Amino acid sequence: MVEVGSAMGRAVYSSRYVLILALTWTAAVVVSLGWSHRSTKAGAFEQARAATRGAFYKEQAFWQWVARHGGVYVPLTEQSPASPYLSHIEDRDVVTPSGRVLTLANPSYMTRQVHQVGVAEYGLHGHLTSLTPIRRENAADPWEMRALEAFERGETEISSVETIGSEPYMRLMKPLVAGAHCLKCHAAHGYREGDMLGGISVSASLTPYLATARSQMRPTAAGHACVWLLGLLGLTLSHRRIQTRENARARFETALGDSEERHRTYVDNSPHGIYVVDETGRYSDVNDAACKLTGYSEAELLSMSISDLIAPDSDAQRRGRATFEQLVRTGKMTCDLPIRRKDGSLFEMSITTVKLSEDRYMAFASDITESKRAEEKLQRERRLFMGGPVVVFRWVNAPGWPVEYVSPNVIDLFGHSSEDFITGRVPYADVVHGDDLDRIAAEVAEHSAAGVACFEQEYRINLPGGEVRWLYDFTVLNRDQAGVITHYDGYVLDATERKRAEEQRRQLEEQLRHNQKMEAIGQLAAGVAHEFNNLIAGVLGNAELLLHSREHETPDAFKQPLADIVTSGQRAAKLTRQLLTFSRREVINVAIMDLNQVVSDAERLLRSMIGDHIVLETALAADLKPIQADAGEVEQIIMNLVINARDAMPEGGMLSVRTGEVVIDERQASVHAKAQPGPHAVLSVIDTGSGIPEEHLDRIFEPFFTTKAIGQGTGLGLSTVFAIVGRAGGYIEVDSQPGGGTSFHVYLPQSDGTAIPTVEASSVEACVGGSETILVCDDEDIVGQVIAQLLQSAGYTVLLADSGARALALAASRPGKIALLLTDVAMPEMNGCELAERLGRQYADLRVIYMSGSDPGALKADGSIGAGDVALQKPISRDALLRNVREVMQSPRLP
Repeated sequence: MVEVGSAMGRAVYSSRYVLILALTWTAAVVVSLGWSHRSTKAGAFEQARAATRGAFYKEQAFWQWVARHGGVYVPLTEQSPASPYLSHIEDRDVVTPSGRVLTLANPSYMTRQVHQVGVAEYGLHGHLTSLTPIRRENAADPWEMRALEAFERGETEISSVETIGSEPYMRLMKPLVAGAHCLKCHAAHGYREGDMLGGISVSASLTPYLATARSQMRPTAAGHACVWLLGLLGLTLSHRRIQTRENARARFETALGDSEERHRTYVDNSPHGIYVVDETGRYSDVNDAACKLTGYSEAELLSMSISDLIAPDSDAQRRGRATFEQLVRTGKMTCDLPIRRKDGSLFEMSITTVKLSEDRYMAFASDITESKRAEEKLQRERRLFMGGPVVVFRWVNAPGWPVEYVSPNVIDLFGHSSEDFITGRVPYADVVHGDDLDRIAAEVAEHSAAGVACFEQEYRINLPGGEVRWLYDFTVLNRDQAGVITHYDGYVLDATERKRAEEQRRQLEEQLRHNQKMEAIGQLAAGVAHEFNNLIAGVLGNAELLLHSREHETPDAFKQPLADIVTSGQRAAKLTRQLLTFSRREVINVAIMDLNQVVSDAERLLRSMIGDHIVLETALAADLKPIQADAGEVEQIIMNLVINARDAMPEGGMLSVRTGEVVIDERQASVHAKAQPGPHAVLSVIDTGSGIPEEHLDRIFEPFFTTKAIGQGTGLGLSTVFAIVGRAGGYIEVDSQPGGGTSFHVYLPQSDGTAIPTVEASSVEACVGGSETILVCDDEDIVGQVIAQLLQSAGYTVLLADSGARALALAASRPGKIALLLTDVAMPEMNGCELAERLGRQYADLRVIYMSGSDPGALKADGSIGAGDVALQKPISRDALLRNVREVMQSPRLP
């Protein structure tokens, strides 16, 4: 009886539900029809508005056309009499040659006549009006008056639906603004250009538009009626289907009730909690075990739903909703959810649910809190050993350290599986690097004997592929009750990157200290070279002066000693140039060049330098990309390295000069201070000589450090090479073994540009003298005197000063012309540039040559002298001095 009553109740509920849907559907169709009617009517109004707006634009265009032509002449008739308002216009009335009288019709007059035609022919009512009408018929009605006032406030269009007579009209009005062509007629009435003359209102009957809208609404209404009827038909059919299904459900529920009664005994005695819920999640039946699990009575549970028992946190509630939706969708569900008991405590419930009927589900539940905790503990331990970078070992205290346990992630670090170690297939002692095995064995024995609880070690291991890794090993000692060590528990980490970083940091610190030392020595070397050049200038100058003396021929006995002085001075000058290169005080001429070409050009000279007892071999890489450097400096690198190799093979041997290319990655570049990742050309100089002792390898690039005998080397060759390579953005590596030869590998960045071919220098013409007056200024007396005598020996008239002030005084006291100023750059009180500027004001054609103990290129680079100025580096040979003086004398003076 309960089931039948329930079925009848659902049938009544279903009928009411269908009735509500029918009413709702009817209301929706009526609303849609009303909206369509409103939209159609609004469209009719918009069409009428567009028609009146179009009529206005046509009348406005006609108005502007007539106004631009100053009006039009029409025959003088009763319909078109002469306008009294145009009497101030002299040619208002004209007579044609045929005797026909024409009168001027201004735009306003013509517009009124057009409006009359529009009303008669097309039903469009047009009216020209103004707030201050000249004609009475142009007076505004109340609607037009409101529109004109709105135009005064800035509005540009007024439209609305108005009733004229008993018929609805669309009225629209837009303003007319006075242009320059309008003032012919309206200037006399006080209007100016830009003033609002008034407006034109256009009225169109809405009757035809509304009639069209009504005709459009008929099919729309018919369509809505059809849709309404189809909807009602669908609801009726759905209602019948629902009733059929409800009847079937009633029969099924009756049978289900009988089945439930038979199985009730089994359910009540089940050790699992059993719940029956409906499609909303509310409990409809529970057994005693379910009440014991939750702490609620049967009556309390039957008034609750699933969500009332789920833990209140948002994640649990979300999972509960998701699983119940799965149950409703698929008819089955298994999940674990946190459940809150009546006393507030939480426990983990495992739930398995099956579908009983269309709206009833049975759930079997049990408390899995303890098993869940045990499983989570096990998972945490597994993650601890498998998810992190730490590998856990347990070694037995026995020879070879047998492995009793190792975490599964061991293969990631060692390359061997846990089974390899545990079975003894790979003994742990075998993976330890041979150079570290004795050391760590001794450390383990020492720590074990000391009674410590734990200790740390770092050592290397060998991977199956040959790779070597560093390990950090934290070991805990396990002892039995007697204090005897039974096991070692090791926690091992990969320390390779840290060790590599420490090594890179050590190398960079060494490079930094080396660079700081080189910089300090470089500054000292630059100062020494500058002063030394001044001293050498006096020695070389006087020696060349004696050798080239014409007035008193140099005795033969003195010629060789003087030549030796010149040779020694030139060697000293070369040494100072090396000092300047090392100290980076020289400016290089950077260009894109072919390294292979530089090696090929130098090969003949190299063969003459090394002698016949050494075999020279060159191997140049094909298609080598160019580098960007100074060609002279690259040659200097090759020469210095080859000379060192030659000196290392006094008994002969093999010398190889090779080129190649390699791509430097970020890790390789990080260990060299100035290196950058990318493609590099490699210049290698390899010999089979005596090699370099290991204790000297860290010092070979230091200036003045040499292992050669006194007088056989300056110790600047390799330091100069190091400076040049660093300036080019590269670096140099050395590999040497005593008695096994030495290999120098120079890495230079490659360029994407095109190499510029080298051009041999042209021969220099013989030096000649002259008769001009030259002013020589140098604060070093011996330098100034030598240069003056060399110039005098070539026929020049020379004025000598030891300061800028003295030079200005000499120039002021001499009436003749001074053709050339030859001055030192660095002088106290007044430098050479200031002296040249002040003398240039006195002598318009004055030429200037600068001299310096430093490299002239550096002076141009830092702006001490102009980029186009001629500058000579001391010491200056006689030929170079006379040649440059003559070239400057004969060249046009730069502005």
